Amino acid sequence: MFFLNENIKAVIFDLDNTLYDENVYIAEVLDIFSKKYSLNFDKNKFIYNKDLRNKSNDIFSFWLNSINFYSKEYQEELFELYQNISCQLKLYNDAKILLDFLYKKGIKIGILTNGTVKAQKNKIKCLQGILQYNPIIFYARSLGKDFEKPHVRAFEGILNIIEVEKINVLFVGDNPYTDIYGAKNFGIRNILVKRERLDDEQINSDLVVKKLDEVMKLW
Repeated sequence: MFFLNENIKAVIFDLDNTLYDENVYIAEVLDIFSKKYSLNFDKNKFIYNKDLRNKSNDIFSFWLNSINFYSKEYQEELFELYQNISCQLKLYNDAKILLDFLYKKGIKIGILTNGTVKAQKNKIKCLQGILQYNPIIFYARSLGKDFEKPHVRAFEGILNIIEVEKINVLFVGDNPYTDIYGAKNFGIRNILVKRERLDDEQINSDLVVKKLDEVMKLW
């Protein structure tokens, strides 16, 4: 049976869709853009459409094409907004509960995230309350796109600054490939948070939870 104990000295989290809902962030970008160009955009409908990432890796191109409004210039404008937008993001409630628990126990908290460094730094800036946990943050893209998760260098990067041995680390993420495969390949314990159904994806994580606060029961 999978369990955690006093040997865990650090818990490293993925950022997007693990600690907060990235659809909310993207919806803010699209809302500003839509208002500028007088486009109809239902922010709430977009936020609750959890299938969007399965349809396209380039969400802005996909969205622009879906409303017959695509141009390279508009795509670039959206990406610029994505890197610089000012908004307020909230931690998932279950994420906040777990972070509070870990922080009070004196366990180091890390964040390992893929994506352009500028955009990911902006998300951290917008994510209310995250800095109170003094997270050690490593932006995998700083190594180059080829070395983002699941590459071992991404995991090595954060372990070098968090200064905890592999055996004492737990990784938590929502993506079976970049997060879970990456963590397992690197040799650290891992938990997949399965907030939404993952159709036809093989899950080989050490443990699967639906909400992060379930992790506390394992201590």
